[in-house]
Amino acid sequence: MAVEPTLSTLAQMAAEAAPDMQEESSGSAQARTQEQMKRHYVRQLHKVIDESDIIILVLDARDPDGCRSRLVEEEVRRRESEGKKLVFVLNKVDLVPKANAQAWLKYLRHSTPTLPFLSANQHQRNNLSSSTSPALLKLLKAYKPKAGSVTIGVVGYPNVGKSSLINSLKRSKACAIASQPGHTKELQSVQLERGMRIVDSPGVVFDDDGESADVKGARKGSVLLRNVVRVDDVEDPIAVVEEIVARTEAEALQRIYNLPAYSSTLEFLTMVALSAGKLLKGGTPDINTAARQILNDWNHQKIPYYSNPPEVHSSQIPSLVPGTTDIAPGAENVGNAQIVTQFAQPFVLDGLFGAADAGAFDGDTKMDDGQDAEEMPFTPDDDMVDPDVSTTSLKRPRSPSPNPIAGSDNVEMGDAAASPEEAYTRQPKRMRKNHDLPEYEKAQNLGKNNPMNRRSLKKDAKRARKIQRLVAKAAGESMVVDEGLASTFMTA
Repeated sequence: MAVEPTLSTLAQMAAEAAPDMQEESSGSAQARTQEQMKRHYVRQLHKVIDESDIIILVLDARDPDGCRSRLVEEEVRRRESEGKKLVFVLNKVDLVPKANAQAWLKYLRHSTPTLPFLSANQHQRNNLSSSTSPALLKLLKAYKPKAGSVTIGVVGYPNVGKSSLINSLKRSKACAIASQPGHTKELQSVQLERGMRIVDSPGVVFDDDGESADVKGARKGSVLLRNVVRVDDVEDPIAVVEEIVARTEAEALQRIYNLPAYSSTLEFLTMVALSAGKLLKGGTPDINTAARQILNDWNHQKIPYYSNPPEVHSSQIPSLVPGTTDIAPGAENVGNAQIVTQFAQPFVLDGLFGAADAGAFDGDTKMDDGQDAEEMPFTPDDDMVDPDVSTTSLKRPRSPSPNPIAGSDNVEMGDAAASPEEAYTRQPKRMRKNHDLPEYEKAQNLGKNNPMNRRSLKKDAKRARKIQRLVAKAAGESMVVDEGLASTFMTA
């Protein structure tokens, strides 16, 4: 008599069949190719740091601490004497709760200027706008010298939104984007405005040499959860799903996949494979395919997750004497308020952070006049055009709006001091059809308003003769002949 298989027996069968269904790698040749590509990306990263004056490290708001690189931060801070600056951008803040994003901003701002960012909708072709772009542009302009240009380098893990950030700042699709990691292969240079150039770099998975083997192994498992590797290229998806199960509450996974309670990751994968119909020959659940499906759902935010920042920043903890619990000399006042003897920087970061947070969490905010958000498109000179930058001009979608200064009765006194060029800007054709003529066209119509104009006199005489004929016809009189034309008729 056949025995009905249970969930545990199906899980055991799937575990035994999993090694047989794994695809064979191409061997050392594929590994060598991946290592060469990684070295190429690392060289590109060092090139960006060397050429840039401001380095923007883009962090994923779901795991900001995991996207940081100790090597990049130390390299930039070591070269601060050369004028290099480091800025953190916390991207994708809309994927985490507001309180969590604000806690991470407070934690990261202890050491580095950090701004939240929301990328614009990349489905549009042009006129991309973001409520957080003005604050970032204002910070970059504050670092820019008064006389000279500045180069901005954007670095970070793959698929953290580097190209989308540049498109939002440029307000057009200057860089190609994709949901898959590794889309950017080479450096891309984009001219934001006069004297400000930004460089997009390929995503690099940072490996810190000072980490131990155990730390690197744990870090590799967490790296695969940041969508930095294509799902099809993951060698062991089951191990990655174990990390997902460990980080996510069981009730959340049961609610998402509509599953009963489970006791292990293997049972969870078996249930997902059975419910999705992913079976091998003989009805064995295909847990490898189910694991890749779960990993794909994780990358597309179907499974929500976010990390919490440490309660105390490391800069607030005084260093100790090695081997003891005594505070090291000179570290007695670490974490306490200090009396400063020098002035701060010429721009206030607290006010800038407040405007950036308001734009990220409170909706769109109106920019100050000094932020130059609505400047006219900048056309670089021939010697400033980068060969990698596309300079294709876009057709203006509509005519310019009419000038409110001319022909307006409710103009404020502050607008009366406009320049003559602004006051006499020619209006579009559809506005010139109106009967109320603007000021700049009155000079062309002075002849029509002159009562002694020859054309006006002829029209008035013609109108008078027509009225006289109509009156004579109504009274039954004969044709009226003008006195000047009487001599032209023949008499009997």
